[in-house]
This record gives sequence, structure tokens and C-alpha cells, in this order.
Amino acid sequence: KDLAIEANRRAIRQDPSDFDGYQYLAQIYLQMDQKPQGIQVLDDAAKQTKVDAEFLIDLGDAYLAFARNNPQDPARPKALDAFRRLELFSP
Repeated sequence: KDLAIEANRRAIRQDPSDFDGYQYLAQIYLQMDQKPQGIQVLDDAAKQTKVDAEFLIDLGDAYLAFARNNPQDPARPKALDAFRRLELFSP
């Protein structure tokens, strides 16, 4: 898993506007039961400013994956924030 973590960190550095690296890295941390590290990865993704609608939808979905089975999870409002950012895009 260390190789996968490093590969995804490299992908993020090379193209921070591509959500795949963030998503895969966050999933690795979730599978390793390291939820705070996974949320931090998603928080880093949320700081990106040059994103498209797909990026924000995927970000919101990823936050919700961390909040499953816990309606009070702090990841839920973060998901909502990602979805609200979609309002900035014209239909």
C-alpha cells in the first residue's frame, strides 16, 4: 500500500485538478481504517480552485463514503459544501 500511496501523491502533485489521485488515496486510507488521513486528502482536494463540475460531484461523493452509517459524521457537511459549489457553474 505504501507504493500506492506514493503513486497517488505523485499523481496529485502532477495534476491537482484531476480528482482521481485524491479519490484513490482517500480510499486507501479508508480501507486502512485511517479515516482522518483520508478526510485530510479530501480537504486538500476541496482547496483546489480550478475544478469542474465532475470534480465537485466526485468530491462530494467521496466525503459521503467516509460518512456512511453515521448521519452525524463531520464529513457530511463537507460533502454538502462540495455540492453547493456546483451552483457556480452555468447549466
